[in-house]
Amino acid sequence: MGEKATEYAVFSIPSSLRYRENILGRRVPRESQEQNFVFAAKIPYGSDVAQNLENLGFFQDVDTWVRAQNKSGNFPEWNDGTITAIEVTNTGAPIQIGTDAARYQLQIKVTYKIQ
Repeated sequence: MGEKATEYAVFSIPSSLRYRENILGRRVPRESQEQNFVFAAKIPYGSDVAQNLENLGFFQDVDTWVRAQNKSGNFPEWNDGTITAIEVTNTGAPIQIGTDAARYQLQIKVTYKIQ
């Protein structure tokens, strides 16, 4: 993320591949896999409590939106298969605080069936 006071980013983080043993005893990928992502935002932060609470409210809104998309099955296209679920796995929180801005992030897990 750059130097601007308000920036957003989505990036993948390492996720374990899940395997099973088939009838021949070979280790093969499970049909259902997971990929984790981080949604990060660098936004204004400081002594203004109202601004800081607004920041947390924004991440609550993102959580609510992701849950609504999951419930309605409104998923993006996925090159590695078909998405079956998207969920937020932690709350948005500041992880890096500067004098006038902070980096907040929350983690999102995508569950998908491989093709």
